[in-house]
Amino acid sequence: MRKLLRKNGQQEIAGFVLIVVVVVIALMVFLIISLKKEGKEVQNIEAENMLSSIMAYTTECSINLPNPATIEDLMLECEKGAICQNSNEETCEYLNKKITEIISSIVTTDQMINAYQFDAVIRSRGLTTGGEQIIKRIFSGNCTGVMYGAQKNVASGPKDIIINLKFCYNADLGVRQG
Repeated sequence: MRKLLRKNGQQEIAGFVLIVVVVVIALMVFLIISLKKEGKEVQNIEAENMLSSIMAYTTECSINLPNPATIEDLMLECEKGAICQNSNEETCEYLNKKITEIISSIVTTDQMINAYQFDAVIRSRGLTTGGEQIIKRIFSGNCTGVMYGAQKNVASGPKDIIINLKFCYNADLGVRQG
């Protein structure tokens, strides 16, 4: 009878050890996967405000004289191949120069920004991938930490213009919370 009880106790201990080993392995796998993720992106108010300001920026380009166009207007007109009436410059060319100038100005002013990325993509509605045309893509720097970002969708007929602004703060100067 004693041998039978001892054998049952040993089986219970072996079962308990097996469960602990399985749980530890599962936790290790979870930890490895979570540590492998690079540059997590976080939506924040500052990025949204920055993107809204960029999109509302009034340019010198006028599509319908005498009214100057905003960056958002130019993005809508770029796809159509419109021309700035006051300078005979294509809206896409003007837009590329102006966005580069604006983002460079922001990064120069806010020296905490270590890396940034700006994307403007035209996508047919209903498609999650494929069928995309890049209007503008600007990126600079290398982000190893948290990437802060904002996204804006602009409807343009049967297509959407998806604008993303992402940036990474310089860890040496401190990280803003958003």
